[in-house]
Amino acid sequence: MLATLSFLALLLAVGADVALPRASVPTVPVESQPEPAIVDTLAADEWYVIPSPTPLKVIASPDGIVDIEEDAGPLRLRGKFAGGTGLESRTIDSPRVYLITARTAGKIELLIIEADGTLTRQRLTVSGAGPRPPPVITVGPVKPVEPPSGLQVMLLIDQGDAVSALAAVNSVPVLQWMDANTTQTDGRPGWRRWDRSSLSDPDTLATESPTWRKLWADVGGNIPAGPQLVAISGTKVTTRPITTQPRLLQDLQAAKEGRL
Repeated sequence: MLATLSFLALLLAVGADVALPRASVPTVPVESQPEPAIVDTLAADEWYVIPSPTPLKVIASPDGIVDIEEDAGPLRLRGKFAGGTGLESRTIDSPRVYLITARTAGKIELLIIEADGTLTRQRLTVSGAGPRPPPVITVGPVKPVEPPSGLQVMLLIDQGDAVSALAAVNSVPVLQWMDANTTQTDGRPGWRRWDRSSLSDPDTLATESPTWRKLWADVGGNIPAGPQLVAISGTKVTTRPITTQPRLLQDLQAAKEGRL
């Protein structure tokens, strides 16, 4: 019995420098404020974020259920976070940031090892995305309906793309640049940021204007795989892979000046 209790205590131990995501709780008076529970679930479209002041070794057991990426902070992200309340923008102000995303459904145990050997173990139930059917699109020459003047931009990503690419398309400088430099279409800024997998759902484009539905129908079938910048000026369409925020801003400026 004592051995069992000791084992359970080890499973629940959290190192002093490991900050696992915790669920949001309603605000209550300070004297009865509950300790937020550590998040133990991860949806297909969420980030499970572990910030750390020092390098960690993060392992998932068994392998193949989640992807783990390490990046340097501070890091600004926009999306859904495990334990969060929907779509959010967050700045992860920490020297090291570990991002865990779902690959397939299953149950895992995270093993988080600090530099001094301290081990944190956390069980996690993962809701995988499952097979993604290819988008149903109409392939044809570029024939936009009443091509808008100036620059139109599409940013195409998947939640499984590299962290640097996801951070780039959600960064404030990139969003501000596109608001200021793309040509408004149908009363909105002339850019869209779409998850490739969502484009297989007719509802994704159902709320878009005829211009943008036609743009996607005309160019969507010829865009390379991976995170892509698509710059459209009349009938000219140019694509560039999205890698980092500085590179994306350079490509956007080149597209505006006709050098892309």
